[in-house]
Amino acid sequence: MNTAEIEHNLSFLTDVIEGDKNEFIKNNLPLLTKLNLSGFKNSLEDKILLPKLSVNHKQYAKDKTRFIAHAGGGIDGNSYTNSLEAMDLNYKKGFRQFELDFLKTSDGKIVAVHDWEQWRGYTNYTLEGVPSYKDFMNLKILDKYTPMDIAMVNDWFALHDDAVLVTDKINNPLEFSNQYEFKNRLIMELFSWEAIKEAVHVGVRAMPSHNVVFSGSKNSNLERMLKYNIKEVALSRNALVRNQEMFLKLKNNGIKIFAYHINDNIDKDEHYVVKYEMDYYHGIYADNWSFEK
Repeated sequence: MNTAEIEHNLSFLTDVIEGDKNEFIKNNLPLLTKLNLSGFKNSLEDKILLPKLSVNHKQYAKDKTRFIAHAGGGIDGNSYTNSLEAMDLNYKKGFRQFELDFLKTSDGKIVAVHDWEQWRGYTNYTLEGVPSYKDFMNLKILDKYTPMDIAMVNDWFALHDDAVLVTDKINNPLEFSNQYEFKNRLIMELFSWEAIKEAVHVGVRAMPSHNVVFSGSKNSNLERMLKYNIKEVALSRNALVRNQEMFLKLKNNGIKIFAYHINDNIDKDEHYVVKYEMDYYHGIYADNWSFEK
């Protein structure tokens, strides 16, 4: 208002904060949230999870088993690259679990890519349809990052024998595990009970996706997960507010929840989730994290 030269007699909280205002907000987030909500009447449909600082957040922050490098992890402010350089960088940062997205080229080769539309934007590919394997491998991501096929993924994990691969997009456990060489270091997020049963049959560690966990009867799905000895699930953090009971049931039954959709909201990044929501999850898919802080 001052900049717009509008006369007013309003006062704002920031006017009375001494020192670093951003630091004040970080340290008083739960109280500020309650203050902001006090003027609103929320219906049953508009549930809100008030942030409560976890007493364990410092331990969570250092625990490498709780973080999966999302699409290889962020690099130079870029996400979803699924690139060799992203893997190398985030391994050096301390990550030991790496999610990669897998799709097939037009000639049936398995490659690491999130989706073809985004890939076109990253590579300026102009031809119609799914690219060939040759075209995919010949184009740098954002003009500087190296694309990976399944052979390169095998080579990388051979050199990093303490790293675990977590897959996304691909839903064929038998086919994929026949091409990936380290089945004992493989977790596959899967998108149907048929694929989960196939994974159990071939000895692949299955991670049911959000839609599987929340399709039909939640209690029946929990029973099936226990039957198949499921150890992890991948759930959207956006579902937590309306499904706290299910999140806690999974946790209490020894099933580790890894939350994605981190960074969907500008104020809900990895640091927010670790501080205020990690009690509901075992871990998160992270674009950016430092184990040193």
